[in-house]
Amino acid sequence: MPRSRPAIDSELAAALEAMPIGPNGVFDLTDIPATREAVRALADSIAATLPDEPTVTADEIQVPRAEGPDVPVFLLRPQNAPGPLPVLVWFHGGGQVLGFAAQDAPWLKPLAAALGCAVAAVDYRLAPETPAPGAAEDGYTAYQWITHNAADLGLDPTRIGLAGQSGGGGIAAATALLIRDRGAATPPVPAAAVPDAR
Repeated sequence: MPRSRPAIDSELAAALEAMPIGPNGVFDLTDIPATREAVRALADSIAATLPDEPTVTADEIQVPRAEGPDVPVFLLRPQNAPGPLPVLVWFHGGGQVLGFAAQDAPWLKPLAAALGCAVAAVDYRLAPETPAPGAAEDGYTAYQWITHNAADLGLDPTRIGLAGQSGGGGIAAATALLIRDRGAATPPVPAAAVPDAR
């Protein structure tokens, strides 16, 4: 007897319908800007249905670098946790071609509140416009800036972790390698590196 295809949860079915799927049944990446906009719109619509975490503030910081564009960092800080706070440097998923730093805020905010730590989500540059190791360089730039400005931010430079989801896990691992390889010019090494934390 042939197996029946399992039913898809209605919320997942709606999300699947909104995805730009090509004729071969996978993401249509022939028009990357349009695909990125569709993914961002979907993430924004999902976020709008979720409860916010009012005890966590969110600020976007433009981290400067000597050459190239600034690196946007989405900094989440629990208001009720005593400082200096440990900080998790986070890299969003999206196969390194899709996604954006704020997309994970709906679940990163409750995580920050529960753990009493700050989360710095890096809005790294995406492929194919920025080939490797561009995204990891963005992670390295953000890490250096956080460690050098930790006191002003109320963060603890000796308790910084690196983590990411899916393709962001690869960026977290590559960032950890850059920190290791450039150790002589870098502040303390990360306290933890979790390549794929979701």
